[in-house]
Amino acid sequence: MSDAEAAPAPKRSRGGFLLAPFRGLSLPGRAAWALFWFLLVLVLVAWTVYFLNPIHVPWRHAMSWSRMGTVIALVVVTPLTLYWALRFWLIRYQSRFPDIDRAWDAGVRALRSNGISLRSTPVFIVLGCPSPELEQSLMDASGRDFLVRAVPQGPAPIHWYACDEAIYLVCSETGWISRLNQVVHQQTLKEGAAPESLTSTS
Repeated sequence: MSDAEAAPAPKRSRGGFLLAPFRGLSLPGRAAWALFWFLLVLVLVAWTVYFLNPIHVPWRHAMSWSRMGTVIALVVVTPLTLYWALRFWLIRYQSRFPDIDRAWDAGVRALRSNGISLRSTPVFIVLGCPSPELEQSLMDASGRDFLVRAVPQGPAPIHWYACDEAIYLVCSETGWISRLNQVVHQQTLKEGAAPESLTSTS
């Protein structure tokens, strides 16, 4: 017996034929079509029950052409309104700076996991750090015991440092102040290396 013959046939899920017309549609499209068919069936059932009721008001008095047209228009317009409302609601805002958004979200999650509130804790923005190394040295020099340290890890436009007393948003290598401090720091390193090179050759 071959493997093809031994393999069992895939089972079809019950009710799959009911979902077949909705396959390939977006969520707003599926919701709109489902609402359309629901309203259509509801209207047809209501009209049928009303028509078969022996004590109903005569059809020509209760259901004029204008009323029927209004009901049919609502059956069509309501799903369309739902479709566009869901479509606009589900659109995700595309940020111009996704790296900042990722760093911000990572910091907020770290604060939440450590029980630090953005509402009640002072927030300080630190600008001008020319490199991550100097950023670490600066924050270590503060003497604070940070529960959140350098979040997110690695290169990022902002890093979070937080303790119970304060929250620090450090912007390293960001903006002209960081660039200016970087130039000054590099120049200082060059000037400090020059005497050392002279003494080593003497």
